[in-house]
Amino acid sequence: MKLEYLQESSADTCLCPIEISDGESVARAIFYSFHIKKSGVIKWQAFKPDIGDDSISVMRHPCLSEVACKDRAKAMVTPQKHYRGFSLAQAYVLRQKGFEIADSRELFCGHADLHLGVTNQPQEPDEPPADPNRIIELENVCRSLMEIFSFYQDLMPESQAWMDQRPWLWPTPAPMAGDALAP
Repeated sequence: MKLEYLQESSADTCLCPIEISDGESVARAIFYSFHIKKSGVIKWQAFKPDIGDDSISVMRHPCLSEVACKDRAKAMVTPQKHYRGFSLAQAYVLRQKGFEIADSRELFCGHADLHLGVTNQPQEPDEPPADPNRIIELENVCRSLMEIFSFYQDLMPESQAWMDQRPWLWPTPAPMAGDALAP
């Protein structure tokens, strides 16, 4: 899968619970120019799965600190892929919108897959898509995630530390049945 080269501990030594609680927050690493425009606006492609997949990689914030998330993100940097920060969301909001989050510690402790419910279909170059409605559906799902996730730009992406003083979405109790979500 996507991050297997980052694995450093076995699933047996991971102290993070397998079940992802509703109160957890998850972080998606954001890279320029794949996920974010020069203007700083997140692209819908930030939430687009790899070809043939229906899920995107996220990091479980209770299991990994901001600095640990940043270390993992920076390990994925290439000359064409520049780390810029994270998009964060809370598990209960994602679940209320119909998304599934599953622990995938076999990649590394704190890794999870956010299942979108639609697969990114392969397409031959210079050929029309096999099912144009699936492409539209995938884009709409990715755009809905843009509304759920909050972008936290790393103000000092070259630094090893997380310098932003704003608190991340720390684990919070999920709302009780019948409670309204905050806008």
